[in-house]
Amino acid sequence: MLSSGIFLLFVGVVSSWNIAMENPKLFGGDMVLSPDQIVALRNKTLAYGSHKSRRWPNGRIPYVIDRSLGTQARKAIADAINVYHKVTCLKFIPRTSERAYINFFFGDGCFSPVGYESSIWLNQKNDVSIGSGCESVGTVLHEVGHSIGLYHEQNRPDRDRYVTIVNSNIMKDMDYNFQLEYDIDSLKTPYDLKSIMHYGSKAFAVNRNLRTIVTKDPKLQYLIDHYDDVNNFSDWDIKQINLMYPLCSLGK
Repeated sequence: MLSSGIFLLFVGVVSSWNIAMENPKLFGGDMVLSPDQIVALRNKTLAYGSHKSRRWPNGRIPYVIDRSLGTQARKAIADAINVYHKVTCLKFIPRTSERAYINFFFGDGCFSPVGYESSIWLNQKNDVSIGSGCESVGTVLHEVGHSIGLYHEQNRPDRDRYVTIVNSNIMKDMDYNFQLEYDIDSLKTPYDLKSIMHYGSKAFAVNRNLRTIVTKDPKLQYLIDHYDDVNNFSDWDIKQINLMYPLCSLGK
């Protein structure tokens, strides 16, 4: 059920990352939506991925690393920012006096608001939690992906052409995390099992030995079976981000 307060969506990866993010007290688990985003989602008018109001102006993203974070989390954040700088046109800069910025902190699990407009609703900052079990490059890439405006890959309207959802193994009342969202706009990029924004194959599983997502092509199942080992963007992740933020010529 949608509420009028903070709205959270969840990602699943079967590892310590997955467990840290499957908090039943959070709606879905890792996306904080503004009241306007909740209404848009309820009315199915939320233009995922492409919505310009969720893009950071000029691709400049000030950030702060809170003192609550330890060495491992700080390294993961630094490494993730280096990846963004290497393959996208985004520019992460230490905050000076900017009103809108990302605040990395140690919270209860892994979560992030979605896009720049959330920073306005949330008193000018996007609080990105890198809690216990979240201190990996892949997790930071994923959560920052939300903060720049990306949503979950497996909610795309074309998903059922590529994977089958095993509803019988999904935790009670968690099946909404797998619903198709017909307003997702992935900017003409293809469905991507390699995406850093895709659920792992046992996300929200009742029985952790069984899958909740099965690929139509069995030869591709390994791509989401080992999602906890993913610590980089796929080629199509990079393409989509650079379509969202076409700010420079990377020559890539």
